[in-house]
Amino acid sequence: MDIKKIVIPAIGIGTVVTNVLLLKGNLKTASNVSSVATEAIKETEETFGGVPLSKFTELAKQCYHGIKCTIDQWGFLVFHSTSNSGRTKFHTQMTIDGAGKLVNLGGHYPGQWWSSADEFTKKANELFSFK
Repeated sequence: MDIKKIVIPAIGIGTVVTNVLLLKGNLKTASNVSSVATEAIKETEETFGGVPLSKFTELAKQCYHGIKCTIDQWGFLVFHSTSNSGRTKFHTQMTIDGAGKLVNLGGHYPGQWWSSADEFTKKANELFSFK
C-alpha cells in the first residue's frame, strides 16, 4: 500500500514536468516555423510580364463577374470569371504580344459582344506596361 501512494504521485509529477518542458520547446519551434513560412510566402509571389499576380487579381475583381487571375502550366495568364447566372465558370487564357500588350486568346467573330475578359485586357493594357 505504501508503494502505490509514493509511485502514483511521482508519476503524475513527472508527467506534468515533462509536458511543461515539451510545451516550452514547442512554442519556440512554432514561432520559428511561422516566421519561415511568412518569409516564404512573401518571396514566392508570381509575376506575369513583370506585374505581380496580386495586381492582376485586384483588377479582375473590379471587372464584371471577374474572380481572380492565375498562371497556368504553359505560362499563360488565366482570367477566371463567371457567367451572368454564376453557374458557368470561364477560364480565358491571355498572353503578351510582340508590341508588349496583353492579348485575349479567346478570339471573336465580327460583331460579337465583348466579354468581361476583353474588358479586363483593355484595363490591364491601360494600367500596366509589360516586359
